[in-house]
Amino acid sequence: DENAGRTADVINRTRPDFVRLRTLQIFQATPLEEAVQNGDFIDVEEEDVVREIRNLIAGITVSTRIISDSATNLVDVNGNALSDRDAMLEKLDAYLALGPREKLLFGLRSRLSAFIGQYGELSPEIFAAIRLWIRDGKLDCSGADVAGLRQTIRLIRNRLMP
Repeated sequence: DENAGRTADVINRTRPDFVRLRTLQIFQATPLEEAVQNGDFIDVEEEDVVREIRNLIAGITVSTRIISDSATNLVDVNGNALSDRDAMLEKLDAYLALGPREKLLFGLRSRLSAFIGQYGELSPEIFAAIRLWIRDGKLDCSGADVAGLRQTIRLIRNRLMP
């Protein structure tokens, strides 16, 4: 991953106190969304973002704090790039080892948690999107189709503050 390698090189040379991770979120009705629709910008899949973060952390050779405190980040990894590296990589590898459907379910749960963390509860719009998947007060997506999961994740991501 060329971008992660180059970024790790800069971090290794500059030795910052911390590195804050931010995953790009393309919001509705923005020039970037228009660029995506026109084919001028290609957004990457969440799995590719996680892989890039993994490669970045693996390439850092200096003691710097990794901070993943943005609601746009799928997998929260926080710690020292050297002393906590193995634990952070394990967390990222666990996500990468999931099957395609499990990755979607992980993404849905992660996004729901981030939304509730920001706003304290689900919005009526998001609740309406998941209400068919709630059984006995718990989220049960066993009957959810892939398109519905993707659409719901996109809805939640569009409502999160970065």
